[in-house]
Amino acid sequence: MRLLIILVLLNILAWGKIDLPTSFSASFEQIVTNPKKKRLHYSGTLQFSKANGLKWLYQKPTKKDVCSDNVRLVVVDHDLEQVSYYKLNKAIELDKIIQNAKAVRQSVYTAQYDGKTYTLKVNKENKITQIAYYDELENMVQIVFKNLKSNSKDIAPSHLQCRIPKTYDTIDG
Repeated sequence: MRLLIILVLLNILAWGKIDLPTSFSASFEQIVTNPKKKRLHYSGTLQFSKANGLKWLYQKPTKKDVCSDNVRLVVVDHDLEQVSYYKLNKAIELDKIIQNAKAVRQSVYTAQYDGKTYTLKVNKENKITQIAYYDELENMVQIVFKNLKSNSKDIAPSHLQCRIPKTYDTIDG
């Protein structure tokens, strides 16, 4: 019994910390499930930089770009030909979520951040493969990352900005 406890503890310690690179890019699938179990599926690509923000390029079911410099959020809706600007009161800080993460079992962590519980899954290299949480509308949001490419250098801020066609309507939120 003692040996079993020691082996379990050593296994937990071996899981290590989640590795959040300075920056990364990935393809993603986002599944939003509402309280009535209706699901919406989104997919696209993501670029993330600890220092400079992020850029989501949604491809399906509609084309939409979402960019943030951690101060302001820009949403470019190509179907509506509209750009919306929002000031962020508080950005979701992925690095802080990861710092708060506690191992639940091998490759699964949970973290408390800003009143929400996040569940994180990692691969054998302790790189994030999935994040799940409940949003303000009680929707379960699950984001699965694929083809994750880590970078040791930050992505330049100019690469994280949304390209905005001049003909699109503008809304300041």
